[in-house]
Amino acid sequence: MAKKFVFFLIVGFLFSGSVYAQTLNEIKQQKTVMEKEINKTSNLLNSNKSKTRKSLNALNRLNSDIEVQQRNINVLQKEIGDVSIRIDMVNKQISETDSALSLMRKKYVSAIKHMRAHKTSQNKLMFLLSSESFHQAYRRMRYLREFSLWQQKQSEEIKAAQQKLKEEQLKLKHLQEEKQEKINKINSNKLSLETKRSEQTRLVSSLKERGEELRQTLREKEAEARALDAELERLIEIEAKKEAERQRIEAEKRRAAELEKARKAEEARKAEEARIKAEQEKRRQELEKIRKEQLDQEKKAEKKRQKELEKKRKELEKEQAELREQEQKLKEERKAAEKKEKEIKESKSEEFTELSSDFESNKGKLPPPMTGNYSIVKKFGRHKSPNLQYVETNCLGIEMEGDLSASARAVFNGKVSGVFQSSFGIVVMVRHGSFITVYAGLSSIEVKTGDIVKTGQTLGKIHKNPDDEDHCLLHFEIRKEKLKFNPEEWIR
Repeated sequence: MAKKFVFFLIVGFLFSGSVYAQTLNEIKQQKTVMEKEINKTSNLLNSNKSKTRKSLNALNRLNSDIEVQQRNINVLQKEIGDVSIRIDMVNKQISETDSALSLMRKKYVSAIKHMRAHKTSQNKLMFLLSSESFHQAYRRMRYLREFSLWQQKQSEEIKAAQQKLKEEQLKLKHLQEEKQEKINKINSNKLSLETKRSEQTRLVSSLKERGEELRQTLREKEAEARALDAELERLIEIEAKKEAERQRIEAEKRRAAELEKARKAEEARKAEEARIKAEQEKRRQELEKIRKEQLDQEKKAEKKRQKELEKKRKELEKEQAELREQEQKLKEERKAAEKKEKEIKESKSEEFTELSSDFESNKGKLPPPMTGNYSIVKKFGRHKSPNLQYVETNCLGIEMEGDLSASARAVFNGKVSGVFQSSFGIVVMVRHGSFITVYAGLSSIEVKTGDIVKTGQTLGKIHKNPDDEDHCLLHFEIRKEKLKFNPEEWIR
């Protein structure tokens, strides 16, 4: 009845555990998906912030450019004003020059007309000869020369005035073209900058709206993630309780299995003892029968009977010796079984149950690799030789000295990866995942390569040193592949 109850309890636990595991896995998957979505939204938000920041910077730069351009426009407008003033001045100069030119042309035309009224060179001669005195003639000659010079000067001034008028007109044209170019440039810059500012303003507004949407989405997803975390923590707590219950049930099952195994071993031992006793009784009865037959046939065939009896006696003695040997072997096996059972009980003692399932996490907690009292006679690392001044020795582990009954034992659950003979004696290597423990200096072993060993299980007897009052010396190492560690830091 109890077995059925345990069976149904285990089935119910496994069923509920499977349903729970499904729910837990779904929550974990949802959390994973949510974390990916949060990361994606965060990345989008960061990208939006970056774009917004860049757009704002661009807008600020554009506003700065607009301000600079506005200043340039102001300068251009001032320059246009200056050009307009210059144009007015040039127009005034052109007007003045044109008036002066007209006046000079009138004077020149009048003078030409006057000269033409008094034609030919004879008129000039007559004008000189008709003088009343030499002084008057000189003055008239001088007048004629000055008039000729004036006439020439007037002609040159008219030409210069005409040239100046052309230059001023050309200058006026260039100034008008420059003014129009500056006006076109101002209009173009204004249009371009206003267009860019409008586009940038729309972009910034769009990015800000998108950023707000992403922040709202992120807040919602973070709220969902927090809810999933709370649910996940609740389910994990339930899982921890169920796991503890499962481990308790498994421990109960293991204890029941061990007790059943021990019971069966005891029954087998008792059955074997009963079989041996029955065999011995059968042999005794046969011997008794033979003895009776010997008495009945003693007179008829004394010699033959003696010979056969002797033969039977030897066979019987041989069989009895074999039975005694079997009985002795059975006793030894029983002692070994009792020893194994004791070791199993010891392995479940407080010394070993405190260890976790991971070898590395038990640093400083491992039991000593030697039973009984011990002392460390050689430490880990490099040491100077006591006899040679410049010689150093390198100890890859530690050397431990114990009493005569000391045995080597496993410091942690593992698998025997190698057994071989060396100068240290028999060496046993036990692998614990990526770690290896080495036990050297054994005289006999109780394990072989491939055996699974438990924490505290005896590996073999430690060799007795006859040169050192029969003290036992164990060489012990801890390695992680090619790395060597100080065992003193690992054992308690």
